[in-house]
Amino acid sequence: MNINTFKNARRRLYNPPASRKEQVRSAVVKACQDSHGIYGYRRVYAVCRRQGLTVGEKTIRAIMSEENLHPKSKRTLKYRSYKGETAHRPDNRCLVGDIDTVTANKTTVSARYRALATQRRDNNQPDLVHDFYADRPNEKFGTDITEFACLDAKVYFSPMIDFYDNMPVTYTVSTSPNTELVNSMLTQAKEALNIEHQPMIHSDRGWHYRHKDWVELLTDHTHNQGQCPTCQPGKACDKAWIIRPSLSRLGNSGDNARVEGFFGLIKRELYAADIRPEKLTAEEFIRYLEDYLDWFVHHRLTTASPDGKYTTLAQQRALVTAS
Repeated sequence: MNINTFKNARRRLYNPPASRKEQVRSAVVKACQDSHGIYGYRRVYAVCRRQGLTVGEKTIRAIMSEENLHPKSKRTLKYRSYKGETAHRPDNRCLVGDIDTVTANKTTVSARYRALATQRRDNNQPDLVHDFYADRPNEKFGTDITEFACLDAKVYFSPMIDFYDNMPVTYTVSTSPNTELVNSMLTQAKEALNIEHQPMIHSDRGWHYRHKDWVELLTDHTHNQGQCPTCQPGKACDKAWIIRPSLSRLGNSGDNARVEGFFGLIKRELYAADIRPEKLTAEEFIRYLEDYLDWFVHHRLTTASPDGKYTTLAQQRALVTAS
């Protein structure tokens, strides 16, 4: 008798397929419950593999369909804060052009952009023109404001996202979309981060990001613009900033796609977890949102690691910092 036939028969004798499937079913249900219904079949599969279960993705998908465990989704509204132009009009530093333009202009771009742009060109796909990536933490950030309509008020959420790994390095939540919402977020970031190499922060053209208080927080007041040979009237050079600002073009929502994608992910996963802002008070929802963001950083599995393995953002950041 073939040895593989013998082993397969013995395995089926001591561990029947029906028993193994029920074991996998229990693990799948628990993984979905622990993630509050947020995980799709890929992350559930990763959880099962971590537990030592030998199972295929098709089995995971079949069980999730049988148990109605696929994550839910819902379209949501966006908050718009544009109120006209001001004197503060920095360039869009994320809009670098296609790979030919980058090469011709000798533009400094991330390794991730260069690899993806080349791959898309080789596959005859539309050219990649935005560099929403970073080669190291605390190099490029993105920010925006989104709203959640609760029972008694609207809740406004303002995060600061690291383009390196999608880490929300800091955030503020309020029931009013005022300057304090974004200014306190930026102040927290400046205090928490080791800002040495003039990182960039990208945003849309909302009035918050062109307000004089925001500009003051970004400005390096030790830099003498009057004596700087590269500063021009009404347009300061890069050395004039502690954090270099970058603004989207007017009427181009795709210019801030990285942060918009982060908002879409949050709203989709909150909906999948059956957290409905319209059924909660602002105070209750803010508490849920803060708990979710803590889970997002320290417990949610993601594949942003270079080796493609599922780990948490906190684990990935710890490894990068240690190296």
